[in-house]
Amino acid sequence: MQLESMLSDTDRKSLAVPRVRQLLALDHREALRQGSRGVAQDFGTCYRKFDFHLSTINVPTIIWQGAADRLSSRAESEFLVSRIPDATYYRVANRGHFFFVHCMDEVFDRLRLSTENRASLAA
Repeated sequence: MQLESMLSDTDRKSLAVPRVRQLLALDHREALRQGSRGVAQDFGTCYRKFDFHLSTINVPTIIWQGAADRLSSRAESEFLVSRIPDATYYRVANRGHFFFVHCMDEVFDRLRLSTENRASLAA
């Protein structure tokens, strides 16, 4: 498979786990359940110029990336973070594009903490 040759070792190890492959297959099946239009639109947004300025995003934004990710560019992530006013960038050490398979607890913990901190500042 051509995609696998582009993946980091950590991603290949993640995808070698049968349960991970099953979950990703279920995810793809659900994404396509009502047709391919939504998936095509999502992919299209990856390759077109935004029709807004990143500086106008007015919600807290967190961008996550595995440090060994070979499918998403670190420079692109850093560019987004530099342009979005309230953005935070987390690089997950020793993980690739599919870091979330093993790190969702960390993602949710950080989101929860961020939300709680914002709520206490607003009170």
